[in-house]
Amino acid sequence: MNTGRRVTIYDVARRAGVSPSTVSRSLSRPGRVSAATLKIVYEAIEELGYAAGPTVAQSEAKTRTIAFSVQRLSNPIYEDILSGFRDNFPDSYVPVVLDAGENAEREAANIIQILPHVDGLIMSSSLLTESQIANIHKQKPTVLVQRRINGIPSVMFDMVPGVGQLMDLFAAHGHEDLLYVSGPEESWTSGIRWRALQTEANKRDLRISRSAPFEPNVVSGFEAVRAWQGTKATGIVAFNDIQAAGLLHGLRRAGVRVPDDVSVASFDNTIAAVVAQVPLTSIGGSNYDVGRHAAELLRDHLRRRNDDVPEIVLPMKTHVRMSVGKAPNN
Repeated sequence: MNTGRRVTIYDVARRAGVSPSTVSRSLSRPGRVSAATLKIVYEAIEELGYAAGPTVAQSEAKTRTIAFSVQRLSNPIYEDILSGFRDNFPDSYVPVVLDAGENAEREAANIIQILPHVDGLIMSSSLLTESQIANIHKQKPTVLVQRRINGIPSVMFDMVPGVGQLMDLFAAHGHEDLLYVSGPEESWTSGIRWRALQTEANKRDLRISRSAPFEPNVVSGFEAVRAWQGTKATGIVAFNDIQAAGLLHGLRRAGVRVPDDVSVASFDNTIAAVVAQVPLTSIGGSNYDVGRHAAELLRDHLRRRNDDVPEIVLPMKTHVRMSVGKAPNN
């Protein structure tokens, strides 16, 4: 919708068929609004191109502020990514970190509220739809981390070499059946990790199955032990190191020894993998370089928005530790 005037919260309310206070609550406290209502409100926001803010003139003014949207700030990958960004972005800009809590509705609400007040945006492992992200990019310069959408600059990991190394390791230790403990259903990253695992396992005649979606946290990792029990898998690949740490605790509680009874590997290669009760074999690259390249892309994008849409792809490799061993005989 483009009528030449600024879209207001009242326009959104009329389109969604709800009260203005419900729209306001959906943006400020999405946890207090039902999922069905949030869906209707966000669809109206996207359709109308609504951006919260005082005036168009104010929203176009230079604020010297950059928003950095992450899925969960407690995940140690973000310490290195943010360090790489801060060290390589002009000091005259202030980064504001938005924690989505692994929730697409909260991520959308965070960005809608802050978008008029920032000059640019970094979106890391976003759970939003392509159309939502494209709409954000139309309003402010945006760089994606670990997400690929045509027309938007991005920084990605090429995980295929690292996944191939992990499959070689499993094969060398006699494993034939593997299980991938999936990340959230809406996670783009989980999807591409699964496709890489499938492809590289098939090349080596390894069988790999995928669990139901689990959240990327310790509690869900602990609960994921039940997804493994009853399978033939002698090796497990977790969505990330945090989830794998919970998985290790759950296996230990169940009396399962790692790696004697089952081998465990994961993604991201963070400090969580190093200090786990059994140090984790993990696929990862330089998260600092991710932040550095994101800073460079956004800096260039702020200087000149043009048709050049770079995509930077960084390597990943398998970091071998104690959690992968020989497949058990039985």
